[in-house]
Amino acid sequence: WTFGIEGSAHGALSCANDGFHGPSAARLTNQSPRSPGVYIRLFQKIAVKRNTDYVISMYVRCKSVVYSWFGGGPKWLRRERLPQDTAGKWVRVSAPCNSGDSDTWELMILSEDVTEALDTDAVQMEEGKEATEFPGEPFAATLQNKTYAGVYESPKEVNVSLRVNNYQRRALPATSSWQLRRLPEGQVLSQGEISLKVKSNGSAQARIPFPGGAG
Repeated sequence: WTFGIEGSAHGALSCANDGFHGPSAARLTNQSPRSPGVYIRLFQKIAVKRNTDYVISMYVRCKSVVYSWFGGGPKWLRRERLPQDTAGKWVRVSAPCNSGDSDTWELMILSEDVTEALDTDAVQMEEGKEATEFPGEPFAATLQNKTYAGVYESPKEVNVSLRVNNYQRRALPATSSWQLRRLPEGQVLSQGEISLKVKSNGSAQARIPFPGGAG
């Protein structure tokens, strides 16, 4: 994606740290009232088949969005207006289109009036007339510990937990195996498996029960 500012627009692109389908989302803000040739936008060019039906979809969260739209294409003729306010909730929007006599489509999200916050996530453009579920990663799992090193003098120094973020709209069962080894010989000191269930669009954390009272 490319971020563009045109005319005398006073706008910015930033990161919202609570995306719909991931840990973050793109956020557009615009302080400029509507005026010819004054706007901000996110855009990219996509290869398409000529004279083919497509559908563009995305999740948006809008706050005081006076006039913004998405679409684009040849001469930017496809413009689907975005909601002005979604009350803090993520809403999926979609717009059918046809590529016409072109093998590229300039896909864009454009704000041409005052916008307090326009958050976008899970954008896709696909063949057909109906949007399908976004095929992004369903979850992210990270190890969290109190130190940055991964080598310890004693198992008692190990204090680690597994955190799973679920980006699906249904509960996610998660299972992970762990293993503690002595270096450099690689002797396995302890190992096991932990399981947890993560709520829809939520996160869960479980301590890893290493020996020696740590975990």
